[in-house]
Amino acid sequence: MNPKDHRLAWVQRYADGLASAEEVAQLQAALREDAELRRSFLDYVNLDSALEATAAGRATAVVEFGDRVVHVSRRRFHWPHWLAVTAALVVLSVGAAKWWQRPAGVTVEVIQSEGARFGTSAEPLRVGTRLSLDRVELRSGEVSLRLSSGVVLKMTAPLEARFETPMRLRMVHGRLSADVGAHGIGFTVVTDAGEVVDLGTSFGVEAERGGESRVAVFSGLVKVRRGTADEGHAFTTLSEGEAVRFSAVAGLRRWQHVAMAAGAAGVSARSGTAVVGGVCDNLSEDELHPFYGVVSGGLRPGSLAFTDKPNPRWAPQPGDSIPPWLDGADLVRTYHQFRHRKDYELVLTLRAAATVFVLVDVRQPAPGWLVERFYDSGARVRVGPWQPAMIGEPGTEVRSDGLPYLAFAVWQADAGPGEFRLGAPRDTDHKDPALMYGVAVKARANAAAVSPP
Repeated sequence: MNPKDHRLAWVQRYADGLASAEEVAQLQAALREDAELRRSFLDYVNLDSALEATAAGRATAVVEFGDRVVHVSRRRFHWPHWLAVTAALVVLSVGAAKWWQRPAGVTVEVIQSEGARFGTSAEPLRVGTRLSLDRVELRSGEVSLRLSSGVVLKMTAPLEARFETPMRLRMVHGRLSADVGAHGIGFTVVTDAGEVVDLGTSFGVEAERGGESRVAVFSGLVKVRRGTADEGHAFTTLSEGEAVRFSAVAGLRRWQHVAMAAGAAGVSARSGTAVVGGVCDNLSEDELHPFYGVVSGGLRPGSLAFTDKPNPRWAPQPGDSIPPWLDGADLVRTYHQFRHRKDYELVLTLRAAATVFVLVDVRQPAPGWLVERFYDSGARVRVGPWQPAMIGEPGTEVRSDGLPYLAFAVWQADAGPGEFRLGAPRDTDHKDPALMYGVAVKARANAAAVSPP
């Protein structure tokens, strides 16, 4: 710490019992905000106590906090009692929460469990069970935990983490999604790569032990920064539909393909074909942070269509349907804002031979690449609701909720394993606005038997 820092005078006056009430309050606030000042404070108390004890021939009590040792004399003449108590409270409260990160039991309720087992337990976790957790070692399955704040954490094995506070989870490795609700704003996930702070959202985090972390925002906003608070790196705010990967030594980079749980895509869980091995585009990684959400078996009535729009869903209302030969296909949630890109290219990596479906707004001309390589199946899928501003546009249907809905045509083509490329939502000479298309994929063994004639 800079020896000219004026706050060191507060520490000295504090130790000498000369600090005013205003100086005490200022010091307490500074200690809570500045880790380096806290270290200097403890070092000063350590040295001051040891010197006094040596000069007076008195013994000292030794208090250990993790790897730090503080010597506190058993009798101090020049510290007023209330200052000593206040100093102890500041050191202990700040230290417990931020220095030594001693975990405190956090009460959680199991609200969903699919073969989930903690630690060495042979018994799977049961829905409705209430636990007090310090460390979390999820050995198998998936579990959703509700905290007292209302935060819901869905964890997938293998995962190791620990609660530092009810609002702060240190994640060693693994994968989880968080839905913080109205009262969980500020919930923080810390990894070896950095930290993610919720601003009122649902998001997903993947962490590697000592390596890279990745975060995707499903709704709302989060703040992300690499490294630790002491390193002074700035936060970056991510909004819905954005995702980044980062490490303690590398800055934020785009994370394009995000394998999403069915719940994050707006549908209940169901196993799918998992034929989509990767999704990327031809845009610069430095330009934007959008992601493509891939949901195995996720194209079903009510599933969200895009990663950056919270409302439009495929077959959104009772009575809407998806053709049976398309229902349950792997869903690729595209990024709606890319509808403006005329030089756009989307690349799918397929693990096996498959049928690729592209769903396009029936009101707009099909781009040339689609007509050349795909054929219109004749099927139509309702999508919505859209923004009220679209009411009155040709081809929209206003339903009982007073919002507009659209019909998308289902085009399809067969593809072998490997890369399969899609183009821009509109041709370069097409002047009118175009909506972004949707994408779904089925393994050909599944699709061939049930495809339309």
